[in-house]
Amino acid sequence: MGLNFSRFGTRLAAIFALILLAFAAVGLNTWLALQQLAQEAADISHSRVPQVLRLADMRTEIARMHSQSRQLMLVKTPEQARVAIDEINASLTLISEGIEEFNKYIFSDKARQQVADMRRHLATYRGALDGFIALTRNGQSDGNEQLAQAFKQLDARTPLVNVFHEARDWQQEILGQRTQMIEDNVASLQVQLLGAVLAVMAIAVAATLWLMAMLRRRLQEATTVAQRIAANDLAEPVAVTGADEFTVLLQEMAAMRDSLHKVVSEVRQASESIQVASREVATGNQDLSSRTEATASNLEETASSMEQITATVKHSADSARQADQLATSAADVARHGGEVMGQVMHTMDDIAQSSQKIADIIGVIDSIAFQTNILALNAAVEAARAGEQGRGFAVVASAVRSLAEQSSQAAREITALIGASVDQVQAGSSLVRSAGATMDDIVSSVQRVTDIIGEITAAANEQSNGISLVNTAVGQLDQMTQQNAALVEQSSAAAQSMQEQTQRLNEVVAIFKLGAQAQRSGAGTAPRAAPRPPVAPSKPAAMPRKSAAAKTETAAADDWESF
Repeated sequence: MGLNFSRFGTRLAAIFALILLAFAAVGLNTWLALQQLAQEAADISHSRVPQVLRLADMRTEIARMHSQSRQLMLVKTPEQARVAIDEINASLTLISEGIEEFNKYIFSDKARQQVADMRRHLATYRGALDGFIALTRNGQSDGNEQLAQAFKQLDARTPLVNVFHEARDWQQEILGQRTQMIEDNVASLQVQLLGAVLAVMAIAVAATLWLMAMLRRRLQEATTVAQRIAANDLAEPVAVTGADEFTVLLQEMAAMRDSLHKVVSEVRQASESIQVASREVATGNQDLSSRTEATASNLEETASSMEQITATVKHSADSARQADQLATSAADVARHGGEVMGQVMHTMDDIAQSSQKIADIIGVIDSIAFQTNILALNAAVEAARAGEQGRGFAVVASAVRSLAEQSSQAAREITALIGASVDQVQAGSSLVRSAGATMDDIVSSVQRVTDIIGEITAAANEQSNGISLVNTAVGQLDQMTQQNAALVEQSSAAAQSMQEQTQRLNEVVAIFKLGAQAQRSGAGTAPRAAPRPPVAPSKPAAMPRKSAAAKTETAAADDWESF
């Protein structure tokens, strides 16, 4: 599907797409340049700078070996000599490893030649150091020979140091060149980016001005049409040109103009019909007002009767409510009496249990008295056997037996009394239980009476509420009837006002310019908007006995129903 470049949306989208593509190209170019700069910076950071630092470290190790070799000439013990030799060997190992690491990151013939020179001069220097170390380790103390070895070592060290200096200067030169190249690339990228941004901005400004000119011209056309419609000039049709979004706007405005033209024409035709209809509404409202007043009078009488019925039913409900309260009080009293009888029964049971416990205790006392009598008898027998020595003890035993027999006799009498008391308590408990059962029956009967009276009270309340609702409904119906009467009067006033507003509407619609053809069309259709004549006069006389006033009222009612 092809693009329609005559539409503003398509043009605007194309311009934005062009600008976005231009910015995308600028951004891509910038990104690629930044990637290259990042690679250059990474190469410098990960290769060139470490190479320079590695050369500096190896130069430091050479200086440390030279210092240890001089220290070796001054040592006095084999242990000191061994420590110095170990440090010299460690420095040689670090320099050899550094040269191999340096060789991994070189890519030019000059650098490779420098690495070969480093290896060669390091081997020479190592040989001189080995001879010097061997002389020192053998314990030879000839100062001249040691001095000769020292000069030989120094001669071997000088070219090694020079080749390291040369390699460092070469790496620093390459580092400076790469840094300068990065700075030149950054400056070039800034110039390119500034030029591209200015070019894109120029294109965007030119496209914006072009679109604004076209938009202003099309807006002027739509504004002219809107101003003509705002001035109530609907006579001239709207000219629609072009194929862009404003064409749709002009088409909608043309449709709006045609719709307004049609509406105004129909309003002119309908205003006269509204005048006639408003007169019929006024006539019908007068008849409805008289009927509504009669209905309101009947409803007032009905409301008065319902108020009297409501008062009677409410009095009956109040009486039933009082009876319900009295029955509830009686039920509460009977329920309380039942609770008291229950407490009495519980007390009688406690008395019976206490009496039984007393009887048990008296039995124990009787048993103790019997055992005491037997013991006293045994004591008397033993006293009789003792002769004169046991005579006093026999008297005491006789007195104890006498007391034991009296205690036993008293215990038997108390047991008899307790037995009689227990029998009486049991008889009283039976009577109390019988009275409690009777009281429960009374409570149940009173409760049933209370429930029945409650149902009667509830029914009376429901009747009172129902009659109250009916009375309220009648009152609301009366109020609504009164309101209807007021509304009928307001409707009559509204019909009169409608006639006045219709006349005003005709005057307002007259300000629109519809053209000669529309005005002739409106004049031709005006008679059809007139209301039909009343139906009542065409009807035959159905009831000759009615008066003329009754006939007129019936005709007005029929006209109102047909309307």
